[in-house]
Amino acid sequence: MREARRRARAARIGLIAFLRETPDVTLKAALYEDAAAIIGLVFAALGLVLLQLTGDPTFDGLASILIGVVLFAVALMLGRETRDLLLGAAAAPRSRRAIREAIAEFPDVCAVVSLLTMQLGLNSVLVTGQVNIADDLTTDDIERLLARIAERLRQVTPEVKNVYLEPRPVPRPGTRDASRD
Repeated sequence: MREARRRARAARIGLIAFLRETPDVTLKAALYEDAAAIIGLVFAALGLVLLQLTGDPTFDGLASILIGVVLFAVALMLGRETRDLLLGAAAAPRSRRAIREAIAEFPDVCAVVSLLTMQLGLNSVLVTGQVNIADDLTTDDIERLLARIAERLRQVTPEVKNVYLEPRPVPRPGTRDASRD
């Protein structure tokens, strides 16, 4: 719990929001299993206390069923988290928003046509997409622009490791479209 809180504070978000968006299944497994163990102990203690007070063994059986339900719920949550990573879950919404905003900072980028992210691992995100760029850029200018964008994305979201953007030249607003001549 301390580790989860520390990471949530570092990310400047609440604990619940952090647990929803972190791809760290190991941390979640430890936290969820510990929570299930504590809840299970409480149910077991209540079942035994009620058994001793009433002499009715139904309470002990009910406590066992509730413990099973808690364990089942934890297994479902962890299975869902693991499945999402195995199938290629997108980066967290906060990261996707920061990536899109960082790309839009560049004046030579007219628009972000498409943007896809994939969480490859705990600290590894792949970014791919298409961007409309000014059509008056040379090939060297485009290469430098894409390199600057990739560097900026790594500054804004350090988990971004791979960036593959396809440039689509378009006329700048307010300039004459040469294709109409």
